[in-house]
Amino acid sequence: MVAKNAKGRYYYRSMFENFDKEKYGADKIALLALLILAMFIAHLVTRSRSAIILSSPIILPPAGLKVAMPHGNGWQTQNQWTYKQQAFKLTSYFAPSIASPTAEASCRYIMTATDADAEQLIRQKAAEFGLVIKNTTQTSAGSNLLNFAHLEAPQSPAEIFVGFINLPNNRLVEIQVYSRLGETDQARQTLMQIAQSVQIEDPAVKIVEEIKKAGLASFLDEDTQQTHFIITDERKKTIGFSTETKTIGPRYTNFNIQVHSNVYLTGQYAQQQKSFFRTNDSLEQYIWKIEIETPAGQTTTEIALDKGGLLNVKTLGEQFTQKQYNLSPAALPEIFSDPVFAQMINSHIDSVIIDMVTSTASITPTLVSKVKTLTTATAANAGFVFTVQYLDASGFSEVVYLDSQKQVVKRILKQKRTFTMQRTSADELVINFPEKTDLILHSEDKKK
Repeated sequence: MVAKNAKGRYYYRSMFENFDKEKYGADKIALLALLILAMFIAHLVTRSRSAIILSSPIILPPAGLKVAMPHGNGWQTQNQWTYKQQAFKLTSYFAPSIASPTAEASCRYIMTATDADAEQLIRQKAAEFGLVIKNTTQTSAGSNLLNFAHLEAPQSPAEIFVGFINLPNNRLVEIQVYSRLGETDQARQTLMQIAQSVQIEDPAVKIVEEIKKAGLASFLDEDTQQTHFIITDERKKTIGFSTETKTIGPRYTNFNIQVHSNVYLTGQYAQQQKSFFRTNDSLEQYIWKIEIETPAGQTTTEIALDKGGLLNVKTLGEQFTQKQYNLSPAALPEIFSDPVFAQMINSHIDSVIIDMVTSTASITPTLVSKVKTLTTATAANAGFVFTVQYLDASGFSEVVYLDSQKQVVKRILKQKRTFTMQRTSADELVINFPEKTDLILHSEDKKK
């Protein structure tokens, strides 16, 4: 029997021992395979959690700008642009737990033109925050040319990438990615993906092009158009007036459109401003002279645009200054803001950012927006309402009311204090300001 056969016992014992050894070897292979599979799954999970997923494009309507920001996988994103420090901004934070965010990505739309190139902007940014420039790179990001830099904070593991994209109309996009944990590749990849998402189609360019194509004369009801406004303060006290006369001359002349305007203020606001503006129907070139007289003295400003789009500005007074600017296709002199309102009424564009050339010889990005919902009282007295906001440090804004004929009938101006300009007649101005009868009637004579 097998039990009595030593040789047999040995044979069966060795057979089972070999079987156990083979089984143990197979278990090790299976365990190793499971370990590799687990490591692979963990790698996939880690990659999926750290992968950068962008939001849908977040639109800034008045600029026609679209940008996608990191969203999900621990990223929390604002879904709308905010205006702060003379720029529109989007921000995303990486906070996978209730702890403080470990990374931040931001995108700023900067409208104020600058003569600084990308390298200068990067140096300025590094100096502003006390950072060291590790390296700089210029590369394509989708349809955009991106200039970016890797910045380091001394004695800190933080990694910072900052990049700039020059857009049409002297606009600029600044992208910044900050990582507290020093994740260099992740921060760089985040910046690149945001940059690749940047797209712009500025509605202001379309508005200005349509105004020039139609011709300024098309926005005037007659060859000579006169307007008078009486100005009151917040106490409804009359403090001044303004008059404006626009005339259309023969179209074959170089400067067939002329605008004479006067502003007269009394009391603590005492000043008198006269301006004379000449241009052609398509605003290809113009000459604008502004004289401002106050108790402190007189200042004369001369603004001239040549056919090449170069704006020359001279200021004559106690000090002589001279400057030159390259105008963007989205620029208009503020004296012709009325056609912007009319063109927006005729289009589906609800808000634009126009570069207004002002009588103070500045080029100011200006947000013009339709007011869609009117109160019953407002609707009874105005056909259309717009808000106007200077996107600079001045804090100036106004609400503009137009009648059903698209003519301005009222303006409420705000800058620390509130003033109202109400449309009136020359006769009414003479009653309130008899000492300025000649000035008022002289402007009325231009109409005749």
